[in-house]
Amino acid sequence: MKFHIFECNLKITFDQLITFLIKENIDKFLNVKFDQNTLSATFYKEMKHAEKTIDKDGKETLVSFDYYLYQDFSFHTINNRFFLVINEPNKYTKYFIEFISSCLKMKVSFKTKQINLKNFLVKAKELHQFQVFKARFNELPLSKNSKGSLDISSTVNAILDFESVFGDIYYDLSKIKFSYFDEFVHTIELSKNGLIVLSKNTDVRIKTVSRLITMLFF
Repeated sequence: MKFHIFECNLKITFDQLITFLIKENIDKFLNVKFDQNTLSATFYKEMKHAEKTIDKDGKETLVSFDYYLYQDFSFHTINNRFFLVINEPNKYTKYFIEFISSCLKMKVSFKTKQINLKNFLVKAKELHQFQVFKARFNELPLSKNSKGSLDISSTVNAILDFESVFGDIYYDLSKIKFSYFDEFVHTIELSKNGLIVLSKNTDVRIKTVSRLITMLFF
């Protein structure tokens, strides 16, 4: 499962967000759940599409059909900061973002700040049985005129294995894949652009998402 985390600038309260977005547009959403800190729902949109077909005799026919878009998402408020989590982002996610923007107008904007994975690793040491078994290193200095990228897989710790070979050099950490234990083993891949990939057996409850947000952004 994939999801993308965005930090939001909201000029309204979380209660007002629920009112403007959900209560006033309830026919646009399914599976709505919310409390004082979290709002989760599925955005629903009916789409119409027309496609031209040509038969063997060269006759053109216009075929119209309806299809439906579903976008799972959640909003979170943590320490007076707001976050939007989009489940399984795809090319149609833009319609959901457009809908949010049209409903809230100038009351919401999205930050594009990249995640500092090095800082995340410092915090992640607190996790039980934490292990980084894959990492992607960019901006590696090869010479005065060239830089390189490197993917490392490890059975122990990809970060330490890299540093044991290359020493204390500058690098841009763009992606990591790690695991930790909390009731069961969670396996997660993080990219610095906020994209997160969970293994099939990883728990996707609100608690897990909120914990990741806290470790990534605070």
